[in-house]
Amino acid sequence: MVSGVEMSQNSEPRAWQEEELQQLLNDNMPYIHASCQTYGDLSGGHIDYVNGANIACFKNVADAKLAFGVV
Repeated sequence: MVSGVEMSQNSEPRAWQEEELQQLLNDNMPYIHASCQTYGDLSGGHIDYVNGANIACFKNVADAKLAFGVV
């Protein structure tokens, strides 16, 4: 998420205010956390956040490609 926010900010001809950035992150972090939990859940109650994040991102890209008929 942060990389996406940085890329978005870099592509715009304005600097974002700290409050705006904080609000954006606060709005998106619950979704990101839930995705990491869903896809990184291992048996025994342990969550692998790195794998969960990677799988969630892969699924988002795959779903977008399917929606646009790329694959």
